[in-house]
Amino acid sequence: MRKLAQKFDALDYEFSAVYERARLLQDEIAGRMTAITNRRLFTLSVLTACMLPSTLVTGFFGMNTKDMPFQSGDGGTWYALLLVIAAGGLTWWLLRRTKAL
Repeated sequence: MRKLAQKFDALDYEFSAVYERARLLQDEIAGRMTAITNRRLFTLSVLTACMLPSTLVTGFFGMNTKDMPFQSGDGGTWYALLLVIAAGGLTWWLLRRTKAL
């Protein structure tokens, strides 16, 4: 009976150790997944911040109103495109300068 009780105690100890190791591995995997998710969200936030000014400019030029800028001269689309690129570049530069990137 005593040997059987010792074997059960040993099995209980081993099960406890395996359970503890499994819990630690699960915590480590959850931490890694959180880090990956945070990196992806950061990338998405940076892309959103860089695209916001260009979206604003294209939305402005997409309005059907009278007296829009660059409407009367030749190459107005290219000027608007340069304005979009400049707005995105300015945003990227500001994010770099404030060390947000």
